[in-house]
Amino acid sequence: WASVSSLTLSGETDLIDGTNQWHGADDLAATIRFGWDTQALYVACEVTDDQHYQHGNLAVDDALTLGINLDPQNASVAGSQNVESGVLRRWQELCVCMRDDGGTNWIRANRTASYDLRFAPPGEMSQEQMQFAIVRDGSRTCYEAAIPWALLNADKLPAPGGTIGLAL
Repeated sequence: WASVSSLTLSGETDLIDGTNQWHGADDLAATIRFGWDTQALYVACEVTDDQHYQHGNLAVDDALTLGINLDPQNASVAGSQNVESGVLRRWQELCVCMRDDGGTNWIRANRTASYDLRFAPPGEMSQEQMQFAIVRDGSRTCYEAAIPWALLNADKLPAPGGTIGLAL
């Protein structure tokens, strides 16, 4: 991952919510890297956080949550955006998390939301569906995931120079 360009989030201006709880880069900072090939979208995120807190609330506790939109060009299209309408906006929210005592028996990945429950139902995902790893060392937590294009319902790879939407 060292040779892959990174995005660093390390200030109060990088936060959307919880700015009143942020107490400096030792409290919350992250370095994120993305890569891809014909098989998968890859993400690596190294988070500095003085306390790791995960008690099963994926929406609130410490976790890596990714919003992925394969069709950002359709974001402004009015009306239904589903398979039947022919205007597709394939988006999903994926979350990987680890129990705060670092126990490997509770590292998990979930699809927490999606564009169409028929094709991308929410729920826990296995290592066979999406490879992921989480390691906590001191105040740093490293998240890695290989997200197969098939899991995202990509019928083709993003075109060179094309765009997909990503949110953390």
